[in-house]
Amino acid sequence: MIEELLSQYIKKTLSPERKERENVSARYEQLQKIFGDSAEIFQIGSYVRFTAIKPIHDLDVVWVLPDEVRIKKAINPENFTASGVLEELAQQLENEYKKIGERPSIEAQTHSVVIRFGKNLDFSIDVVPAFKTKEKNEFGSFIYLVPEGDPVRWIKSDPLGYIEVAKKLNEKNNSFRKITKFVKGWEKSRRKNYPLIELKSFHLENIVSDLLQKNPDLNCYEGIKKFYQSLSAYLIPQLRDRADGTRFIDDYLKDIDAFDKREIAELALLAQRTISEIESSSEKEDVIKLSERLADASDFGEEFIQKQGIAFVHKKDLLKLRVDGRVTGEERKRGSFREYLLKNAENRVRGLGRKIHYYLSNPRNIPDGAVLKWKVKNRISDYAKEHPRGEISNHATKNDPEVTAFRGQHYVDCYLVKDSKVLGIGRQYLIIEL
Repeated sequence: MIEELLSQYIKKTLSPERKERENVSARYEQLQKIFGDSAEIFQIGSYVRFTAIKPIHDLDVVWVLPDEVRIKKAINPENFTASGVLEELAQQLENEYKKIGERPSIEAQTHSVVIRFGKNLDFSIDVVPAFKTKEKNEFGSFIYLVPEGDPVRWIKSDPLGYIEVAKKLNEKNNSFRKITKFVKGWEKSRRKNYPLIELKSFHLENIVSDLLQKNPDLNCYEGIKKFYQSLSAYLIPQLRDRADGTRFIDDYLKDIDAFDKREIAELALLAQRTISEIESSSEKEDVIKLSERLADASDFGEEFIQKQGIAFVHKKDLLKLRVDGRVTGEERKRGSFREYLLKNAENRVRGLGRKIHYYLSNPRNIPDGAVLKWKVKNRISDYAKEHPRGEISNHATKNDPEVTAFRGQHYVDCYLVKDSKVLGIGRQYLIIEL
């Protein structure tokens, strides 16, 4: 029953709908006509690997730079920025779209040309330039050089190889795509609550790929369960790039703080507890509700600011707030306890009954009409004895000061809200040692 219900949930809730797929196909065919038969372009990314989830916001396309471009520009990929070529391409695309009566937003960036469609610019095609190398993968497809980083450097890439691996893996076990969509949906839900911690979609897909290559007989439910059991072990770089074995596709994990990694690991433990409840339930409706809670990356009674009709501004525009805390002892023992600030104590507090007053130390000037909203979240092990909380309150945490009561890692979020938009966010982690 669990396997069937999970598969139905993924198909209904996460898999792109026919109308979306038709729109993507039509846009790609239109782009092919604009480039013309002489150009070499092809789709890459999760959409063509059939691991994308809805709604589909973008399509990645590789444009293989023709030989005449390299000859004309005397190009050496090692020191080629591509900016001039991309600006030329953006202008050509703009002219061609005008000819067919369309005016999408077209922008030349350092690594690609982005074409945005729709009234709200909610669908885009990212055209990435590439040089074809003389190397081929084990499937007979070329290895390419694509731009990355700032300043731009050209790195080896094997997009067609990843497509072929995904195809062959799903032919052996058709749970691959379903498991991948589920964990991507979970990550999307998790990131809605705190967008500053991001696990990359391509990384998650390759975790699932690695797990299924090591455990080829897992069904969808077993694969999802295995993912959460294994996730904490995948929070250090270890998945090598197909095109260059000296690089890791998960190297970005080095830039994620240890507390943030621990938060992800705690959420994986929460997912495992939910899975245990699913396994012990015999009622179809209960299994459906628990599956939805699992995919939502949420806890019992946890509140989310988006469900109050408040949306985050774009991640790059979010102000990074700094939440600090002042720790004091119990009132009757105040004289024997020296106060200190969390930011100077590695976020650790020892003992029950400590009082913590949380406050925002930046920005100094809150915009007129803005309000601070606070959320306190306990990470716990025993729901029968402890309470995870997760409520959202205005101006200060619900209990001010908060009192230490449960062992483990917890956090406090602060949201700067104005006009139903989250303009800034900050998080303070806390480890309570009893």
